[in-house]
Amino acid sequence: MKKTLLLLLLALLYLSKAGAQELGANYNENIAQPITEIQMLRNSEISWVRGFINIHSEFLTVENNVIVGINEDAIRNSSLSRQFMAARASLGEGVKFILSLKIPFQNDEGLVPEVGSEACEYVFKAARLLLESFDMGRNISLLVMGNEPMWENWNADLRSDDADDYKD
Repeated sequence: MKKTLLLLLLALLYLSKAGAQELGANYNENIAQPITEIQMLRNSEISWVRGFINIHSEFLTVENNVIVGINEDAIRNSSLSRQFMAARASLGEGVKFILSLKIPFQNDEGLVPEVGSEACEYVFKAARLLLESFDMGRNISLLVMGNEPMWENWNADLRSDDADDYKD
């Protein structure tokens, strides 16, 4: 009987720990908003903040539905990046930052650039430059390339013919 009670108590203790939730703030495309809500975020004792930057519309040059370059000045002068990093500095090391680099390829007829193509290299160069600007890369705990690639490629009914290229 004692062993049964002890096992039950241990199971309850284990389940109470397993059930704990982390509190975070997801700002989606309003990535600059955390800087206006620092006190609220501190008071909430959040452990993470997530936002996304649409590098497709902000930093890539598209002509006739094909990625043909990047706008380096837009990357270097991005107020979104500055504000995101200011929020990061204000909240301190205890808060992890998640950044999604949204790449809505469905907006172009060409969709996902072929792996190794010039267009694909523009996507990666833009991402690299962004992460180097304001030292963003060092301050991001988790980086996601794509908006929600796990959903965009998971369901065969929802994905396009080039989903395998998107995953690559």
